[in-house]
Amino acid sequence: LAGTLVVSAVLAVGFRPSSPGIVAAGDYEFSVFADPTDGLDGADQLVFAPGLGLLVGNERSSNVLRFNSRGDAQILVDSKTGLVDPDGLAFNDGSIYVADDAGRQVLEYAQDGSLIRRLGTGWVSPKGVGVDSRGTLYVADRGLRAVVRIRPGNNQIIASALDGLVTPEQLTFDDRGNLYVTDEAAHT
Repeated sequence: LAGTLVVSAVLAVGFRPSSPGIVAAGDYEFSVFADPTDGLDGADQLVFAPGLGLLVGNERSSNVLRFNSRGDAQILVDSKTGLVDPDGLAFNDGSIYVADDAGRQVLEYAQDGSLIRRLGTGWVSPKGVGVDSRGTLYVADRGLRAVVRIRPGNNQIIASALDGLVTPEQLTFDDRGNLYVTDEAAHT
């Protein structure tokens, strides 16, 4: 998957520069990486997990699919583990983290797809998860209108409606540790 941009939609698609070097608009080749015949029927979030491949949250089927570099799909996590609506995915240090919006839960899975634990309580609508460079997990909860930092034995709201959040959706970190949060209603 190196050098491929994968877009989360009903189809996971790959874009590769058609020539090396500086790339201008329109200089991309388009190829379908996965489609509904692979079991992909509601891709909502994706993350690349070194050693595992591309993980895709598949909300209509209540599962997480794993795609290898050839595009072959396998169900890694399914609803038998309690998963309802995988909206956010993160991978860190061998663990897969899933924000389950409809299930009102945040789950941690092993690389084999087995449930390790449910993280925290009181979730309203967890949409996104991210892990910083120290391995600390963060959750964007749309219903709480907050971003929550999860540490063992201590969940702490670090940003909320008081800070201007309306509907936090997804989050990520840059190389310097800065946290970025998308907010659908605030258009940011």
